[in-house]
Amino acid sequence: MVNYVLNPKFKVSKEHHSFIFTSHEHEYLLDVTDLASYDFMVKSIDRNVFFKDEVPKEFTEGFEALIQLHVLEINSVTK
Repeated sequence: MVNYVLNPKFKVSKEHHSFIFTSHEHEYLLDVTDLASYDFMVKSIDRNVFFKDEVPKEFTEGFEALIQLHVLEINSVTK
């Protein structure tokens, strides 16, 4: 099972239904519009593990974007 963790260079904060990922070099705003995706993000951030097989269908593109932007990285424990 592939899972991801938050890149340690980033901090995350919640604001309403948005998540802000901030590093020294970048800041990304992710607006989550559906409840399933929002719940997935809250749960994943709280445990600092993002299980790919739990990603809601509506959030697939957003999740892939976080990987492409290096906000999320493969959990080295599961490599």
